[in-house]
Amino acid sequence: MGTGRAVEAVAQPRAASRRALASPDLSLLVFGGLTLASVPVRLQGGPASALGYWVVAGVLGFVVVGIYHVRRDRSLALTARPGRGKAYAIVGLTTLVLLVAGAALALANGIGPLIAVSLGLLFLASLERRREYAALAMLLAVVAVAPVTLLPQPEAFVVSTLAFGAVLTVAGALLFRSRG
Repeated sequence: MGTGRAVEAVAQPRAASRRALASPDLSLLVFGGLTLASVPVRLQGGPASALGYWVVAGVLGFVVVGIYHVRRDRSLALTARPGRGKAYAIVGLTTLVLLVAGAALALANGIGPLIAVSLGLLFLASLERRREYAALAMLLAVVAVAPVTLLPQPEAFVVSTLAFGAVLTVAGALLFRSRG
């Protein structure tokens, strides 16, 4: 076996492992579901109920995702690079603050939390150095904002939030399935 083949034989599994470990599939599924569930809360109770919802749901979502990753890393006997946990914690807390701030301000007709999740995914993309996550974050931002410019309220909020939640959930499911 030549040197080129040996390097190629190691590079492919290494790339697959890196993709699997970096995959935000559970995060996308959790926050996709939370986004979809926020629609009736916002429609029934208005911005104040949306604020309460995102405070509770955001914290619970990050706790669920954090516990999952810690348990998965332990079960696979993985050790992270030094400082990696802190970097993820900073991204998570920043996104949580943006979620709550977006809900509190009812930014852009109720799509503040959607923009916050897009920004959180963009932060994750830079942390993981993954262009596909950045592309997904940009797509999600467009999905969040486009209906607001085209439709009257509350239809714009409903369309934005449902489309956003659907894209998050489908992307998470596809990533989870590809990691298989």
